[in-house]
Amino acid sequence: MLHTHWDREWYESAATYRVRLTQVLGDILTRLENGDLPAFTLDGQTALIDDYCTVYPESYGRIAALVQAGKLHVGPWFTAPDSWLVCGESVLRNLHWGMQQASNMGEKSFTGYLPDTFGHPGGMPALLHHMGLNTAMVWRGVAKAQPMPFTWRGADADASVLTYHLREGYFHPFLHDLALTEDDKAEQLHALVKKLSGDKHPPLLPIGGDHLGAIPPAGFALLKKIVPDSSIVSPVGYMATVASNAQGASLPTVAGDLMDNADAYLLTGVWSARPELKQANRRCQHQLIHQLEPLLVWARQQNIAPEVWPQWHRLWQSAWRALLLNHPHDSICGCSTDGVHRQNQARFEDVTDIVAALITRIERAALAAIALPVETVGDTETLEEPGDIPAALMVVNPTGAALPGTVLPIIATGAKAIERVAGSTAIQWAEQHTVLADGYQTDPNQIPLSHLTVPQRRGWLWVNDDSPSLVRRMEVAQLQACPQPVQAATVAQAVRLVGSQVSCHVTPNESGVRVSSPYGGWTVRFTWQPDVGDSYNRCPVPGVAPMAAVCQSVSLQHHGPLVASCQSVWHWPEKPEAGDFTVTCQLIAGSPIVAITADWPTPLPNGLWQCQVDTHRPITQLAAEGHVGVAHTTVDPAYDWRDTLPVEPFKEALPQSVAMQRFAMANGCVVLSDGPPEVEAVGSTMNVSLLRTFGQISNGAMATRGGAAGPPVTTPQAQHTNQPVAVCVGVGSVPQPLLGQQAWVPWAMEQATHFGGAAWAIVRQPETNTWPCPPVKPSATKPIATWANPAIVQVACKPAEDAEGWLLRVVNTSNQPQKAQVRCGQVLGKVWGSNGREDKTEPLTLDSPETFTLSLRPYQLFAIRFDWSPESALPKKLRIKA
Repeated sequence: MLHTHWDREWYESAATYRVRLTQVLGDILTRLENGDLPAFTLDGQTALIDDYCTVYPESYGRIAALVQAGKLHVGPWFTAPDSWLVCGESVLRNLHWGMQQASNMGEKSFTGYLPDTFGHPGGMPALLHHMGLNTAMVWRGVAKAQPMPFTWRGADADASVLTYHLREGYFHPFLHDLALTEDDKAEQLHALVKKLSGDKHPPLLPIGGDHLGAIPPAGFALLKKIVPDSSIVSPVGYMATVASNAQGASLPTVAGDLMDNADAYLLTGVWSARPELKQANRRCQHQLIHQLEPLLVWARQQNIAPEVWPQWHRLWQSAWRALLLNHPHDSICGCSTDGVHRQNQARFEDVTDIVAALITRIERAALAAIALPVETVGDTETLEEPGDIPAALMVVNPTGAALPGTVLPIIATGAKAIERVAGSTAIQWAEQHTVLADGYQTDPNQIPLSHLTVPQRRGWLWVNDDSPSLVRRMEVAQLQACPQPVQAATVAQAVRLVGSQVSCHVTPNESGVRVSSPYGGWTVRFTWQPDVGDSYNRCPVPGVAPMAAVCQSVSLQHHGPLVASCQSVWHWPEKPEAGDFTVTCQLIAGSPIVAITADWPTPLPNGLWQCQVDTHRPITQLAAEGHVGVAHTTVDPAYDWRDTLPVEPFKEALPQSVAMQRFAMANGCVVLSDGPPEVEAVGSTMNVSLLRTFGQISNGAMATRGGAAGPPVTTPQAQHTNQPVAVCVGVGSVPQPLLGQQAWVPWAMEQATHFGGAAWAIVRQPETNTWPCPPVKPSATKPIATWANPAIVQVACKPAEDAEGWLLRVVNTSNQPQKAQVRCGQVLGKVWGSNGREDKTEPLTLDSPETFTLSLRPYQLFAIRFDWSPESALPKKLRIKA
């Protein structure tokens, strides 16, 4: 297999690597066209073609012709993502984009090509299977002693993939080395063939390496001389041979994560490197998947602003493209140069800005639709001049489940709106400031008048509602007081926050925050330990134990009844020069979670800052949200990875950690995170890594890794000195009736979605002549889709990529088959079972014009594809009455 492995950005920027790419790929294209090179594999990611065609747009036809001729192999990825640090939905979007681009160029078949990913989560087989990929090729995470090939599966036994292990890795560049003699190259080639021979199928020789072009003609001639019966294959072609040879054979099965590091580094220290990247990524994923996409579906169903749907669709896809460019492992892992990660942050900001602007447009259009009276005259919708419209409240719940008695963030903009809600007992204000008043961002015919400002107040709102509506209108005066208030009190300089499901106690001179519930109690501590690791691996200083922070003082911020919070100041008695940091504890009415935000303005260099949640009994199992459902990991409470140091050359020591998506659980305690993904089990504690500071990409002399893992480039900004770092974790207790059942999994997923801010409300005075004026008044009580079975959890609710319908993706989180009747807020036409490529795979039978029954096997990931409702198919004419 002649190939290149292309890190799009790493110890050089993407722009710098693009300069090299123009030379490398240009030479490959020429040699493929003139027959000097029989075939070449372009690292399985189509973003490289985008990068090349940015410089040479006229070359797209050349590339497509070579793909169609079977000479250039591309896909299935858009970018080669890290497997742990992005969510499952991001993996599916990445594959969808890459496979679509490659198919458009003529690629017909794909395999799950993962040559350099730092280990593989057990949810990956289900994701690959969902995309129609039944084979995979991996390197890291599999021991050389593993029989080849093997069947790899996750929790869903029916979603498995035939997997081949690149036992000697992908990096074999000796035929490119001009300093080696022909005899030297022949010797290395013979040695590689010998290492890879012995299986029932022909050995695969990956010839290539990082950022390399094709081997020179002399190297290709030597290859044919040493291995005369060889042929040049692609990953897809080779896996077809493996599958053919494996027919009728009883293959070994490997279930769950691929995390064996005996023969290749897994580099799990990247989970705690540069947490600001992980926080930004989590925020962007949440905004796209749980906020914007359900709103786009709802707006299309309700026929709101049909003239701008194509614009919204393209902008939504552009946000995803910017996000996926940040998902290659050297990018999201935080193991590149400071300059690369500054560019990553700029892309994350682009995503956030696009999403915020689109949500603003949908909000304004929806509020106008709710508030404006509509009069039907023949085929034309006539909108009366609204005049003095009262403040309207739009409540958004994109979770797919009912949210009874939910406290939501609220924004009141404009003096009239603020005045209208000021006296409501269901409002608790947090802050007030001024914002720009003009509609320049939403009205293309309005000039910017940014010197005009209006007052805005932010706070919390109680919504006592048991319907799963996505959007509805209510008068603020109709809101009731919170039936389950939270309280806060100061006693002897200590602060206690008390809710119906959880309480929190912060006391000066103590080294922990005490969290309690009817089902258990936990202690939350903050620790710092010197660490001399690099971007890839942690490396604690031998003999130096973590130091614990101590609370100096605490004061109340909010007394309730909707939100109670306090702010405390903490210091490091053993290291006063480290400076103080603040911890804010917040408890929301009706929530079983205490949100704990730590903000440290001057972190220490070369160390690890952790939030340690003590469950007060030994931890033997960690459960963390994975890519598809929840992954369970058995742990040893007596294990201390520091006892394994120093390691031998080419070996790697690993802490007892898991990479969680949004939450982890042990001993009935749930920890939620807004970004830091690493949780480590040590004795009775779950340790969430909030920040790890380091000074270089790779250090070749470490006690935890017996060799280098990259170039020794310095990264001063990874020390975070004088850069404020704020991270938030949530701590709560699983209700005891749910323990021992599958019911706690969807409960934890629901809490994680709420913790991310999925539901919110906005009070706004709608402007007159709001553009675009929606032609219909939306039905405010109908959800997009709802069902009564809590074991079936919504993963995504999104417009189809082709804009011809919408998709609902769900997962059965239980170990039993599950059924549910799904009720939609629209009259359904045809409904199909679907997959990650959004194909219409099988028609589903309707029970009624608005319902159908869904049947899922244990842990199954499933997608349903819908056409748009007839009412939303065509825009209606409208005119505004003078």
